[in-house]
Amino acid sequence: MSGDDGATATFTFTGTQFAWIADASSSRGQAAVLIDGVQRAVVDLYSLTPGAQRVAYLGTGLAPGPHTVTIKVLHRKNTASSGYLVGVDGWATAG
Repeated sequence: MSGDDGATATFTFTGTQFAWIADASSSRGQAAVLIDGVQRAVVDLYSLTPGAQRVAYLGTGLAPGPHTVTIKVLHRKNTASSGYLVGVDGWATAG
């Protein structure tokens, strides 16, 4: 977990899809999802009520083979959020 601008978590896998698992809460910020070096999404982990772990991003339709996924803290947040924290609670892969 980090709120530092530019902090990253990276993992590699072989397959056609993956899920980034994280929790959302009132102190969470936004992160970019990069797949093989290309930004695919910006995910906002803010939630007024804290919840259980959830799939923050689902990457599907990837070509079969090896891939590198990077979650990058953007140090941006929903105006209602009290912080910039981005966490990685787990990954799941398939294919």
